[in-house]
Amino acid sequence: MIKKGAKQAARHGIIHAKDKPAHKLSGEPRLGYNPIRVRVNDGEKLAKESRINYAKLTTIEHNVKVFFIGSVVTNDVTRVEQAVNDCWSKRKRAAN
Repeated sequence: MIKKGAKQAARHGIIHAKDKPAHKLSGEPRLGYNPIRVRVNDGEKLAKESRINYAKLTTIEHNVKVFFIGSVVTNDVTRVEQAVNDCWSKRKRAAN
């Protein structure tokens, strides 16, 4: 479940590894962005509760070890880019 007080409608979307995305969780408000599908590596799984917070970007330095679980399917890459841009545009307008 998304943390209480989180701005779900403005910042979150479902991430899934199935042909059809998981539905919203019981009691979960409507999320602001369309579901994104990923192709997970062998042996990896995504929980049905998995969500993307488009307002929380993280820079990964070149010397930091990371664990890759998969990648966004080609058809959804543009959707991710648009969601990030939209989310950050809204944050900038709200700050002004």
